[in-house]
Amino acid sequence: MGPWSGSSTRGLAVPRVVWQFHAAPQDRMVVGNVRMISRWPCRTGVVVHERTLHVTVGMFPSEGVCYDALNAATSRQTSSCPSRA
Repeated sequence: MGPWSGSSTRGLAVPRVVWQFHAAPQDRMVVGNVRMISRWPCRTGVVVHERTLHVTVGMFPSEGVCYDALNAATSRQTSSCPSRA
């Protein structure tokens, strides 16, 4: 998951990692386009609505697709993928 940034220098935003979140339910890789990729890639991007970050991962429903909602400021999960143990 990409960083949430918020510091500034001379009026210009300077990106910095505040927190990270691994959205895939497992750390498994497959070959995709001649390179190793996550079995659950984030192919749609991330949506932030009312300070909640929404993310989905996965390619095929038969292999599992996950949805997570997180507090954008703290990364605390407010909704989690049911297959995550």
